[in-house]
Amino acid sequence: MASRQRCSSTPALPHVSALTVLLEAQHMKSIIHRLIYVARISPERANCNALPEHYERLFNRLIKSNLGESISGLLLLYPSCVIHMIEASSEILTGINQDLIQIQNQGAEPLLQDIKILVISHNIQSRLFPQWYFRIVRLPTKYLADFGNSQSEDSVVEECLTLMMKLGMFLSKVLKPGSKGPGENLHDLVPELLVREEIICFLLRSGRFLSPEEFTTMYNKPINSPVTSDLLWPAPQLPDL
Repeated sequence: MASRQRCSSTPALPHVSALTVLLEAQHMKSIIHRLIYVARISPERANCNALPEHYERLFNRLIKSNLGESISGLLLLYPSCVIHMIEASSEILTGINQDLIQIQNQGAEPLLQDIKILVISHNIQSRLFPQWYFRIVRLPTKYLADFGNSQSEDSVVEECLTLMMKLGMFLSKVLKPGSKGPGENLHDLVPELLVREEIICFLLRSGRFLSPEEFTTMYNKPINSPVTSDLLWPAPQLPDL
């Protein structure tokens, strides 16, 4: 009886273990990005609890569809505007950005208006917050008519982002996982680290920042766009000199 021989015609494929796939997935989930945006609160929807409740529902939905991931950050609510810092994976930030687009398209009375993305920092080394918090800010507001005239937009943006980072570093030292977050007297505890409301309003009037929809369009735009001559065949002939 002829002995059975293994067929050796199948090319050898690289062996990838289940552990390797798991570790790669965990590595991708561990890459965290940070989003900071500002927005105007609609006067008809100026309810202190409406926006936090909206985000709590949104975050719960995003976490359920992205198991093993978490969302951290800080939402500061002022009488007329907000500034929001969010730390999460790219998949979750994409979902949040899509939600911001939907908010602006809610009709005559959206929850937020004039949403402007200040910055997105990729692959941050560590989170500033153990979880997501929100706080109402009650700082004396000085609506100076000439605010910003003596400063460049770059300096105002730098001041705003620097204050948010310093506030995050301060809170990272005092907040513990599972805590309820900073107390209601945050404006009394570290008033010098809170972005003033008139600064946010100044940034909202600026035309240099992208809306969530504009950011999505730019993000999805191909890097290398073919020119018309690349699509012609045969290639056009140059005249003889």
